[in-house]
Amino acid sequence: ALLSSQFIDNILDAHIVPGVYESTEFFNGLNLSSYDNSGTVNITIDDNGFMANTASVIQADILAYNGVVHSLGEVMPFDFPNPEGTCGAWKINMFTFDNPSEGWGGSTINVFEDGTLVASETMTTGTTESFSVPVNNGSRIDVIYNRAGGFFSGNHGFEVEDQFGAVIYSSYTSPPISIYGLNPCEESPTCGLIEVEFTDASQDGWYGGNMGVYSESGLEANIFFNPDFDGDGYADYQTFQTRSVMVTVDEGEVDFVASPPVSGVSAGYTIRNTAGDIVIEETNTTEVPPSNYDVEICASNTSNSDELTILAPSIAVFPNPVSSFLNIEGIGTTKKWQAAIFNAEGKMVHQEECTGSEAIDVTQLRAGLYTLKLDAFGGSSKSARFVKE
Repeated sequence: ALLSSQFIDNILDAHIVPGVYESTEFFNGLNLSSYDNSGTVNITIDDNGFMANTASVIQADILAYNGVVHSLGEVMPFDFPNPEGTCGAWKINMFTFDNPSEGWGGSTINVFEDGTLVASETMTTGTTESFSVPVNNGSRIDVIYNRAGGFFSGNHGFEVEDQFGAVIYSSYTSPPISIYGLNPCEESPTCGLIEVEFTDASQDGWYGGNMGVYSESGLEANIFFNPDFDGDGYADYQTFQTRSVMVTVDEGEVDFVASPPVSGVSAGYTIRNTAGDIVIEETNTTEVPPSNYDVEICASNTSNSDELTILAPSIAVFPNPVSSFLNIEGIGTTKKWQAAIFNAEGKMVHQEECTGSEAIDVTQLRAGLYTLKLDAFGGSSKSARFVKE
């Protein structure tokens, strides 16, 4: 999380003391007040040199125009404030049930906000360890467990606490199950948590593939399999035969848009609803796993009162998938409306005003899944999704 300029000033002031002190004036146990009088800089001396509040001095007596500088090997201990967003901060608690002296052995919990990595932490001890992340209204939070050197792990677990300290998700299985699509500051999803189980008989772990999950409220999850968590610039190769994740979805129709992995027909997936019943099973080993659209996980109780007044009871976009021009069926021939197209991450990539059944040129868009939002002048809005080839 980014610190405000005020906190940065406080950190700097904690490393400055009034007066000029060269190393020859230091003695073991010397206490100096920091520049802002908020703390004390304690000097300790041993055979290896001297330290300032446990931070080793690696180069002493650097003369400056306004005093003398002693270079430290690390920042002195500082009481950093907890990061907070518009919805406060969430806390991630990490546990281990194996040899308590080994921690997680490099396995990590990775927190994403709208697809951007904001935190990556691991356990280094045998006791519970926690960290906080800022969360913002309207954002989408994914909490992803990543096993060091492969997917299967020891007995690790984690919890997610909201800004009020309530546990909103926990997983203590081996390995822990990642969760996608948590929404800060909002009520619980109107449908709940569903399970997506991915299979790969080749054990390539869906390498090169991914899945987008969309409910009527928009993108719920962008499930990927080969992140660069180790930071070497290359996609991580993590093998598995089966892997499950949890996804939050709202009531109504849900789309599961699969980008098949390189293993092709060896891969598949199964969707279980909130009760654990199978609603989709795509494990046919003679074809690559297809996408599934308009799957009703939980029946919608909402009305159609938000549909465009200029539209027929239902609209259709075609062809879908589309390569050049997207046609819209169900609009009055003389009615004016505005089109906005959003990519899978929710960013608007195209906008124009149209009349009647005028086609939209999408040639310039990259391949992928998009949401088309139609706004009637003087009316309401309606959305439709399409795939750009």
